[in-house]
Amino acid sequence: MKEIKNNFNIKIYYIVVWAIIAIILGGLFIDNPRVSNCGWGFIFQLIWAFSLSICLLLYPKKETDVFRISIILLASIYFYSLFLFYPDTGSNFILLCFIPALSILFFNSMLFYFTLFLNGALILFLFGYIMFTNQEPQYSYLEQDLIGNVLNFIASQIIIYFIFYLTNGRMKKQQLYYEQIQQSERLKTSGQLAAAVAHEIRKYE
Repeated sequence: MKEIKNNFNIKIYYIVVWAIIAIILGGLFIDNPRVSNCGWGFIFQLIWAFSLSICLLLYPKKETDVFRISIILLASIYFYSLFLFYPDTGSNFILLCFIPALSILFFNSMLFYFTLFLNGALILFLFGYIMFTNQEPQYSYLEQDLIGNVLNFIASQIIIYFIFYLTNGRMKKQQLYYEQIQQSERLKTSGQLAAAVAHEIRKYE
């Protein structure tokens, strides 16, 4: 999702985004015990899911850093709210582990490191909050193997970092190669133009 420039990429982007929105809405409304109560937690999730969906849909028209950061922050808030509101669902912890992977789609080094640091700080704060308020029993999978889950989180961040490092390095090499080709074409055109001018000068001498 680096830069969406042609119609084909835009169509693919919207297909993927609408699929993501459908999955999010399905998770919110299908077999969700909070729907019947319609408490503040469900309303909170609904607001953030709606905001995230709007940002994703508007992104191709506004490919700015503000929208990129907004998407990352909204996605982080949404996934962390899932973790807090549904403590019995262990898969929500996996979603937290892969939040930095979202920033890889934007091919922005600063945004990736910001997301990686933010996610690390948030998970430390979250674990500290759970332990300080004695909420470990609600998160049975954390209570049973807290150290293992912490190590898994650290390992996931390292894996994501190496994926970004390799991907970003390859992208930079491709960009450099493309610039070299463009430079070569400009030099070739300049040479042809100089030869044509020299030919015309010789013709009128």
